Amino acid sequence: MKKTLLILAAAAGFAFTTMSIYANHQEGGEQKTAQDALKADINKDGKISFDEFKSVRDQHLQERFKRQDTNNDGFIDDVERNAMKEKWRAHRQAAHDKCAQKAR
Repeated sequence: MKKTLLILAAAAGFAFTTMSIYANHQEGGEQKTAQDALKADINKDGKISFDEFKSVRDQHLQERFKRQDTNNDGFIDDVERNAMKEKWRAHRQAAHDKCAQKAR
């Protein structure tokens, strides 16, 4: 009986910690979405047309491509792609570490 209670307590603690880490990681996501929506309303009429939406999306894709095309040759080669993967892995690990630190 004590063993069962101990296992249940450990599982509950793990679940709580996981939820806390996830909540801290997601913090601020809704605010960013609202800011992005405001940027998309180019003519400031309070509505986002498909052309406005597409324009902002295209601009975002161009910026992302430029960041990945580090040698500015108009192509993303294997070296650049692998460098971006490593950068992303390091970013994810840092975010994970930050959330884990907050949960403690």
